[in-house]
Amino acid sequence: MIYLVSNQTRCVEDDEVKTASLEDCLEYFKDKKEIGLDIETRGFDPYTKEILSIQLGDYENQFVFDGSYYILALRFLLEDESKLILGQNLKFDLRFFLHYGIIINNVYDTYIAEQIIWNGYDYVRKGLDYLVNRYCGEHIDKSIRGNIHKEGLSLSVIKYGAGDVKYLPEIKKKQETKAKSLDIHRAVELNNMFVPVMAYLEYCGFKLHTDRWKEKIEKDIAELNKHLDTLNNFIAENNMTEFLDNQLDLFNPERKVKINWNSSQQVVSFFKQLGIDTKILDKESGDLKDSVSASLLKKQKDKHAIIGTYINYKEASKRVSTYGENWFRFINPVTERIHTKFQQWMNTGRMSSGGKDKNSKEQWPNAQNIPSDFDTRRCIVADEGNVLINADYSSQEVRIFANKSQDKALLDMFARGLENQHSYTAWMLFPKIREKYPDANKETLSLIGEHFSAERTLSKQANFAIQYGGVGSTIANNCNVDLETGEYVYNKYFEAYKGVREYFEKVYWTSKKRGYILYNNITRGKYFIPKGLSDSKLKTRSYNYPIQGTGADMIKYAGILYWRHLIKEGLVFTVLIDIICHDEYLLEAPKELAESEAEVLKECMEKAADRFCDYPRIPAVPVITDYWNH
Repeated sequence: MIYLVSNQTRCVEDDEVKTASLEDCLEYFKDKKEIGLDIETRGFDPYTKEILSIQLGDYENQFVFDGSYYILALRFLLEDESKLILGQNLKFDLRFFLHYGIIINNVYDTYIAEQIIWNGYDYVRKGLDYLVNRYCGEHIDKSIRGNIHKEGLSLSVIKYGAGDVKYLPEIKKKQETKAKSLDIHRAVELNNMFVPVMAYLEYCGFKLHTDRWKEKIEKDIAELNKHLDTLNNFIAENNMTEFLDNQLDLFNPERKVKINWNSSQQVVSFFKQLGIDTKILDKESGDLKDSVSASLLKKQKDKHAIIGTYINYKEASKRVSTYGENWFRFINPVTERIHTKFQQWMNTGRMSSGGKDKNSKEQWPNAQNIPSDFDTRRCIVADEGNVLINADYSSQEVRIFANKSQDKALLDMFARGLENQHSYTAWMLFPKIREKYPDANKETLSLIGEHFSAERTLSKQANFAIQYGGVGSTIANNCNVDLETGEYVYNKYFEAYKGVREYFEKVYWTSKKRGYILYNNITRGKYFIPKGLSDSKLKTRSYNYPIQGTGADMIKYAGILYWRHLIKEGLVFTVLIDIICHDEYLLEAPKELAESEAEVLKECMEKAADRFCDYPRIPAVPVITDYWNH
């Protein structure tokens, strides 16, 4: 039965919808261990949009609350951690409850669970209507969703809202059975514990120093115009008639440049005239195609100085368009902060940020891709009276890689405290470096970058490329060297790190035999190999997904531990989680709490690291700062 709880004197009823009181609802759920939860709102933002209805229920009965009138009266029910709150994409709902000071912590998210269960099968739909049909054999109509804000709490909307909680217990039951059969129930459990952290992260947002951002924009535009002038002057000075306007201006006798530097087709034509190779292999078709990608052009920078100018122009153009005036519209009018969107689960298990809602077309900026240069990062600041606490893992993926591969040379590097991996790899790969520096120690490794910069760059690319499944040609392309050099570095790498090749072969063949890539033995999260996946992609993913997946589990577990600390100490809404960026946390705290919170964050991150990587240990390094300085 559906029950409407409203403070309105006149309420709609029919055979399916009856009226009830708040007390009726509280009495019904008094001894229930699971409660389905959903809300309908007038928009995405809890600071500016209101709640239209709150739905609580199970299969037998659903209670629909008219608006947010009763929300505070539901606090003790929803915060009771002896009860499990079920929902679909609960992060959205939890943010609205946080706005009323209600902290819902014991949750199960059917959407997150379904993502983990079907990880790798991207074509499998995870919307609630699909889950209801898949697990319950029922059909719910979601077409009314787009009209709720117009229709209000009509009978059809009440029934629609009730349907969003009715099937949640059964879906959870079936998902748990499936997750256990696949041995991924611990991955589901970890990610459900992380859902409240995600909600708090989005609710907190981060502060943008608008004056500094304006200064950055002006600087970016000035640099863009400088490169644009150089490009245009080159065409005029070299009389490249194809890109010059033949029509003379009566008041300006100089011919105008008419090329559009943002048109790849026109730029391809420009570079062809200069004898620059614009052909690149299309990964999908296998055919050659024209391109002016930075990776292709950087390999030919020595052919003409104008190539570097064009690359600089494109980089400046991206900064102006992606990180320019558009960011001011992301600032919330109430909080004066940016509240972006985070996705909790990608195929690798990692988080992502930003995006666009396909229905409303609303956009969110990518907080994990903010450039790390000083001019940009100094714009991410704390509110007055607060400071930022920035902590990241030291060489997280490299240490996880060493742990998984158990390569003796890598393990020895960390055992000796030689954390300069790129210089260490250069020392291992190039005999002339070992001749000059017979012993690899902290002092000699620090000198390698100065005296053997080219070799260190090759080694750095080898470290990155090989871990992601790259080969000799990858290193050659990334470093703009000949294939022979790339192959030399590639082969020498495996001579130096013999355990890495053995690890790659083992994880590839094991994954192929099992039909999935296992991330780690703690949560046992998996990437299920889809049919038709090419062997080269399988190799790349089997090498790298366990590293990224383990790193993702680690950062999530650290967040769970720290979130528990905030709740226990009553610091929710006092200490903020501004940004989570891959292996890094950016917190915001009152100045007087900064040192103690930095220490707690460090402890939580290192405890999480020890759970997933016992050796080499992964230290977390916190910094107290006025701006995001990592």
